[in-house]
Amino acid sequence: LGVLGSRPTWGWGLEHGVNEAGLAAGNASIYTTLDPRPFPDALTGMDLVRLVLERCATAEAGVALLEELLVTVGQGGSGHDGARRPYWSSFLLADPSAAFVVETSGATLAVEAVDHTRAISNRTTIPAFTDVHAHPRQPVGTLVQPRLEASQRVLARRPVTLDSLMAHLRSHAGGGDGWTVCMHVEQPEHREATTASFVAELPVGAPPVAHVLLGSPCQGTYERVELGELAG
Repeated sequence: LGVLGSRPTWGWGLEHGVNEAGLAAGNASIYTTLDPRPFPDALTGMDLVRLVLERCATAEAGVALLEELLVTVGQGGSGHDGARRPYWSSFLLADPSAAFVVETSGATLAVEAVDHTRAISNRTTIPAFTDVHAHPRQPVGTLVQPRLEASQRVLARRPVTLDSLMAHLRSHAGGGDGWTVCMHVEQPEHREATTASFVAELPVGAPPVAHVLLGSPCQGTYERVELGELAG
C-alpha cells in the first residue's frame, strides 16, 4: 500500500501517517508499571505504525497486526536520537468507518473502540488498562493531562472541523514550561519540540486527504495532499 507519513531522520518508523486505502495511524509514548529499559531493542511504536500502514487496509486489521507483532517480535528501543529512552506505545487507528485506541505495556495490550471522537496523549487513557498499568510516578498531572484535556475540549465542540484541528495543533494550550500541544521544551534534562503535524481526512468512497506540516506547527503552513494522486 502507498503510504504518506512523517519519519524521524534517525529512524525507520513513522510517527503518524495515512495510506491509500484510507487507514490513518499514529502513536504516542506512554510509561507503565513495566520498566521498558531492560528489554532488548525490537520494534518501536513508530516501527509498528509504519508496518500497520504498509500492510493493512482497515483499522480492525491494523489492531490485529499490532497484537501479532507485539507477541511474535516484541516492542523495544529508544524514541530519541542519541539517547536510550525506551518506551511503550499508545496508538490511534482510524479508517472511514471505524477507529480504535490501543494501549500497550510490553506485549500486553488493551483495545477500545472509538464511538465518536477520541484523543490520546503520553499517558494511559483506557480506564481498565490504566487501573492496572498506569505508572505511579509519571508526572502526567502537570506534563500530560493539560494537553490531553485541551484536545478533549476541541473534540467536544461540534462540529469538529479541519480548521479547528489545525488551530489546536498550532496552539500553546496545555502545561507550562513549553509542555504544550505545539511543544517547545528547553530544559537541561529535557529538550522536546514538535517537529511535524498531520491531519487526515478519511471520506467514505473517496481517496484520503492529508494535511501535512513539517517543523513547529505554530510557525508553518499545512500543505494539502490527495493520496489518490500518489496512488496514480
